Amino acid sequence: MYIYLPQEVIDWVDRDFNKLKELVLEGGGKWSRTVEKRLRERALFLIWYVITRRLFPAKGENGERLREKSSLREFVNIHRDELARYGGSTHYYSIRRFLEQITVLEVNEAYSTGQPERKRDSFTKGYRLVGVFHSSRSITRVKLSDPHLLRKLTSAKVGQVPDYLHRYRREVLSRVSLSEEAEESLLARQGEYETLEFYREIYPVYNQRRRDYLKLDGEGRLYHPFNSLSNGLRRFLRVDNRPEQPDWVEVDVSACYFFIFGAYLALEGHKGQDLVRFNAMANGGDLYTVLYDYCLGELMKQGRVGEVEELEERYGGTKELVKKAMLRSLNKRPKSNLSASNQHRSLYRVAREFFPTVFGEVERLNREDNAVVYRTITRLESSVMVEYLVPRALDLGLVFITRHDGVICQLQDAEAIRQLILQGFRERLGREPNVHIKPVR
Repeated sequence: MYIYLPQEVIDWVDRDFNKLKELVLEGGGKWSRTVEKRLRERALFLIWYVITRRLFPAKGENGERLREKSSLREFVNIHRDELARYGGSTHYYSIRRFLEQITVLEVNEAYSTGQPERKRDSFTKGYRLVGVFHSSRSITRVKLSDPHLLRKLTSAKVGQVPDYLHRYRREVLSRVSLSEEAEESLLARQGEYETLEFYREIYPVYNQRRRDYLKLDGEGRLYHPFNSLSNGLRRFLRVDNRPEQPDWVEVDVSACYFFIFGAYLALEGHKGQDLVRFNAMANGGDLYTVLYDYCLGELMKQGRVGEVEELEERYGGTKELVKKAMLRSLNKRPKSNLSASNQHRSLYRVAREFFPTVFGEVERLNREDNAVVYRTITRLESSVMVEYLVPRALDLGLVFITRHDGVICQLQDAEAIRQLILQGFRERLGREPNVHIKPVR
């Protein structure tokens, strides 16, 4: 198993490693070549762990990203027990002090507990790397061999999941892996590591080696190591370690969240003409562009040219910008959607005007809790994309990778997967979504 660190950081650790030896001996510990090798790996891994914790953006209760973490120079909060898990409870404190002494790691002592030094360390603190300013061309791959670390990193972390998901892990996910070319391609074109670009790209490669991870969240969404796989790495997926590249495609539900929400409202008995129109758009394919164009058209009919110009200046008809704005509206309370601080307020107000049934229900459901709509949609999504799809695809002997509202599979199996998705939504919501089959490039 490998981790990835700037070469100059490794050089700092190796150059001053005797300082760690002194700290261990001062604490009454013993030193040997075996201890030296083990603690060097653990010290390097704690640096890597701080880096990887910087990769994940802050999230709200409903899973919405609050703020993208952008730099290694920012602090990340980690509880002492997390670091001790990998550094080892016996030597973690010495390793942490060593990394502070050689100015690799800075610890933010934001408060004092009045406890002795080691007791004070038993709480969450802020950590960041310091002194890392050089080119990412110095990034080096470090192999881990310490049994303690490998056990912690690769031991099964399967939560409470139904038997069919254990079967899915054994019969499908265990057969799929990334070829070595994925790692080589990323190492050959390293981005600036100080801005985390390289680490965001390489982390899924590292994470693939922790392949026993499987978890269902409270809404039934399935998480496994393939969830974080970027589009650029999918082409490196292999089955049964065979060298040839399968003809991978993604079977994707178009505008999944809005399709589900519109279908759910119809199922609940809502009958507004705007809902009928909205559901027709959701079933037609490119919902976000069509919805945006419809709103502009209605504004033009009413002579509201200023509002049209305002929306065109902000979004320019760009699908991804409109999509992002509309999806965010599902995760906000009414006051937040209509707040002057909401940069997408104008688009929301126009969409609310022309689709009052849809966005009126968003406001009603999210009035007290901004996650109600999110949870409602996600539970329905999971009931089809996990509960319905996975056991049936297993019975067909297919190799497939779930990705919440889509599935990666081989071209030869794509139509079978597509039909399962259509059948699942038809049974659950009484209507079929628009399902695309797209090549993985």
